[in-house]
Amino acid sequence: MALRVVLARPQRDLPPEFPKGDLDAVAGTLELVPQMSAEGAIHALTYARPKLSRIRRHSVRIEDSDALPDVPRGGAIDQAITRLIADVDTAREWYDDRAQEAADQSPFPEAATTTGSPELGALAQRATNVADRTAAIAAELAAGATPGSVPADNLNRRVRDIEVLTRQEGIELAASRPRPRLIDRLNRAIVNSLPWVQTALRAVQVGADFSKVAIERFNNAMTRWGTVICEEISGFARDSDRLLERYQRELAGHQPPAFVVLPPPGTVFRDVDAPWCPEMVVVPAGTFLMGSPDNEEGRSDDEGPQHRVTIAKPFAIGRFAITFAEYDHFCDATGYDKHGDRGGGRARRPVIKVSWEDAQAYVAWLSRETGKPYRLPSEAEWEYACRAGTTTPFSFGETITPEQVNYDGNHPYAGGKKGLYRGDTVPVASLPANPWGLYEMHGNVLEWCEDHWHDSYDGAPPDGRAWLDTDAVAGALRVWRGGSCFDHARHVRSACRYVTMGGPSARPEVRVVLFGFRIARVLEP
Repeated sequence: MALRVVLARPQRDLPPEFPKGDLDAVAGTLELVPQMSAEGAIHALTYARPKLSRIRRHSVRIEDSDALPDVPRGGAIDQAITRLIADVDTAREWYDDRAQEAADQSPFPEAATTTGSPELGALAQRATNVADRTAAIAAELAAGATPGSVPADNLNRRVRDIEVLTRQEGIELAASRPRPRLIDRLNRAIVNSLPWVQTALRAVQVGADFSKVAIERFNNAMTRWGTVICEEISGFARDSDRLLERYQRELAGHQPPAFVVLPPPGTVFRDVDAPWCPEMVVVPAGTFLMGSPDNEEGRSDDEGPQHRVTIAKPFAIGRFAITFAEYDHFCDATGYDKHGDRGGGRARRPVIKVSWEDAQAYVAWLSRETGKPYRLPSEAEWEYACRAGTTTPFSFGETITPEQVNYDGNHPYAGGKKGLYRGDTVPVASLPANPWGLYEMHGNVLEWCEDHWHDSYDGAPPDGRAWLDTDAVAGALRVWRGGSCFDHARHVRSACRYVTMGGPSARPEVRVVLFGFRIARVLEP
């Protein structure tokens, strides 16, 4: 992640007090958040937030230190962390909303919560008692912590044993019960008792050595309380089994929400195993800078201001632009007019001369045939997928060649050499894919997006949804992206936007020679 890159310095080059462990922990945690459930993500983001604030407090000292000449200056580290903190806060709010929605949609009645069930309330009280009993260790040990001659190593081992055992039992309990909200509540009560054990350890370690009597008292206490904790966990498992069976009988005909695992990023799939159904690729959730920086060669004013967009959920986008073969099947099935191919051939070549309205007719038909919510990608989704994690003008780097992209090779980019000009489309998958496995995002055919056209990104949505004007008149202009085989290299950059080709040709009903499209859809839980 960007933060790890900004601060990735050898340990000896950072001030001793810098929380390097916090940095690594936060980076690792945030990388896993898109794969978590809503409740898991909330816990992870809550864990990361204070650590980020601590890291930020140290960033000013790092940037001001003359002893670290290679560290970025001018507040770069502080700005990176500030942006990340804002992203974490936004993500936490989003996951809070999702968790609340899931709770509101649960078929279990209020009796399934501790506030509405005396039996479950008793379970929660027993969990609280575990924390209270474990807290007693702190008082007992503090009373007997007199300096002595026995090392504290075995104290560490005892605490670790209890912690590992408690966590292991709690994890197994949570994994084996299909009542995630109840079991998670009980498990948290148990795990929350562990800081008391750790506090007790710190209290008795102050003097480094302790008397034999104090050690024995500690060992006895840990053995006693460890047994109690394990017994309580086993009791939770038995009682939650019994209550679950009762609620299942009472709620006959209702099923608890299923646990759904979305396919991992990069997965290629078809919703129907047939050649007419387009191949899709799963794109990960993430955040990126949309638009181009002021100094990017070939930039237009409508590509700014550059702004941060967060794609909160993974989604699927077409591996290729829709082909003639796929579109012709739609036409045969519906009686829709087929489009000419300029004599270049059909089959695996991208369909051309498609209006925005034609593309909408196709996705509506495909949604009916597959039962899945297909649509055109938003402009933000399109650029996010095109960039595939890169920040350069092209997903292939600072420049391109005709061996990578189908464009007018007579007009290269950024000092590149002239090359082949094909003057026509190529079949999909003829050229290399971008880092996320998507083909011909640059060049070949222009691709329609869902959005209305806007002259700049002032006021653009920060969440990646399509930017639609509620008061737009019929025929309002739409957006194309990607450039075509006729275009100069600068027009096929990741950030380049199109609305005209010698006139207002981005009207939704207009068909121009190299208009095509690719599709997207939500990954349903």
